[in-house]
Amino acid sequence: MSGKNFDQTSLEYEKVSSAQQLISMLVDMFNLLKGRNNRKIFAIGISCIGPVDVHKGSIANPPNFFGIRDVPICGILQQETGLPCFIINDANA
Repeated sequence: MSGKNFDQTSLEYEKVSSAQQLISMLVDMFNLLKGRNNRKIFAIGISCIGPVDVHKGSIANPPNFFGIRDVPICGILQQETGLPCFIINDANA
């Protein structure tokens, strides 16, 4: 199976001060993209500074990332949106 990226948005990390704020911003970004597209959304993809754990779908312990560490971001976003979520290190994206 393959897919095509029809829309995307990005987040300025300097505006993030906690894991909860990051999650809220990502949910808001999802809702923005969902609202401006008539296409069915099948999944969420996140590119994040590393290290990340792609198998657990989590942000591991990036240095200089405002103390955000060990956040199961994909599980949280799957619960919030009902969609599968995938994460990859931004250097590999």
